[in-house]
Amino acid sequence: MTFEDSHPKEQISIDVIKQFLLGIAFRRLLTLIPLTYISISTIEL
Repeated sequence: MTFEDSHPKEQISIDVIKQFLLGIAFRRLLTLIPLTYISISTIEL
């Protein structure tokens, strides 16, 4: 008997938390890319 078989609700909540954290990390990357581009372009000016 594995962990997934004995606790399906806990496994679902862990998956939801993982998706939430991955979403936050992905959004951070998407917001950092334009900010770094803007800062690099202002330095070149």
